[in-house]
Amino acid sequence: MSADSHPLDLHDASQAGVYRVMCADVAPLLALASDEDVAVHEIDLTGLDDKREVIERIHSALAFPDDWGHNWDALADGLNDLSWLGDATPRLLVWRGMDDLHVAAPDLEETLVGILEDTSVSWAEDDIAVWSLICLTRIPDDELDDATRH
Repeated sequence: MSADSHPLDLHDASQAGVYRVMCADVAPLLALASDEDVAVHEIDLTGLDDKREVIERIHSALAFPDDWGHNWDALADGLNDLSWLGDATPRLLVWRGMDDLHVAAPDLEETLVGILEDTSVSWAEDDIAVWSLICLTRIPDDELDDATRH
């Protein structure tokens, strides 16, 4: 699959952002990323409900330098840098376990998603696409309509 045959262009910073997708739909997007030479990073937050653990898992998954802080501000700064991962390039961040976080610690999930949204906007100002795919194993009950629940 090439950018010519698919309406989604992972290099287009104006399309990049935070998207909630079903996990079953991630594999084709990973294949597209591979075809388009987009760097892929997977972050698994499954089972976490503690801010310290969430930030630590992200730091580990993205190989943050040891001297980066372990708080929301440092995470935001780091996501807007990423220089230790190589040249600035389109990136696809695949977030697993976020539906667990949504249930167990919705305030943490909301803060993290806000940081991810700001990250995409910041990189887009330099015309670099940074995508965050929030991989859902289920649709949250609060997003289902009455007909779907039964």
